[in-house]
Amino acid sequence: LLEEQLETTRNRFEAGTVSNFEVLRAEVELANAQPALIRARNNHRVSIDELRYALGYEETQSADVHRKPTIVGDLDFEPVEYELMSALTSARLNRPELKQLATIEKAREAGLTIAKSNRRPTVRLNGGYALRKDFGNSSFRGSRTGWTLGAAAAWSIWDGASTRGRIAQALSQQEQARLALMDASLAVEVEVRRALADLDGATELADAATKVVDQAEEALRLANARYNAGTATQLDVLSAQVSLTSARNNLVEANYSYIVAAASVRRAIGLSDVLISR
Repeated sequence: LLEEQLETTRNRFEAGTVSNFEVLRAEVELANAQPALIRARNNHRVSIDELRYALGYEETQSADVHRKPTIVGDLDFEPVEYELMSALTSARLNRPELKQLATIEKAREAGLTIAKSNRRPTVRLNGGYALRKDFGNSSFRGSRTGWTLGAAAAWSIWDGASTRGRIAQALSQQEQARLALMDASLAVEVEVRRALADLDGATELADAATKVVDQAEEALRLANARYNAGTATQLDVLSAQVSLTSARNNLVEANYSYIVAAASVRRAIGLSDVLISR
């Protein structure tokens, strides 16, 4: 915008409609904006390096040192909506830590069942088909075949209270697993509610920032029209340009915050980090 304003001012100066002072002021405004642009470009380079590190990119060849990842998609505001109860249900079903704790709780329940089984008698059955030879008969024809069946029962009446100790330990482990799952479930619910609240706030900010940009663009258009007609000063145009630049920066930040909030919601409810627009 400032480069366009400088070019316009120079053209008007050559046409004799403005003074050299306005050209100098346009040049100063452009020069003042250069440091911010330099910092932004440097931050972009640093962000690319941090992204390469986060992705685990290895520089195995000299050509890979300056290679940059290809960024796809736009940083646009695409609103999505989530219903609270559905989001909570999704989190309970899909969050891996809840699945892990639920599996541990089931294992503890099975351990308690095994520990209690030692208080009951055990019964063993055995059977088979055998060939037997009659006592005192040396002939093979005197042998007999038939089924055999046996049963045995055992009941430990006194084991030094070891069974009671194992049951108490299993009960304690089961209770710990149950409390751990309950605590994690409550923490996940709070996380989901907070993520949805942040998403609602980010949606409002992004929507408001979009409207402000539209208003700032219209204000700049009117300022340029008045300036060309001679009813507005260069300062009016520069002020409108600054307002538009600020509004666009705020929009980029708002869109970024919204995308981060949407990704946080998807993580909270246990879904993959893929943003699906409405």
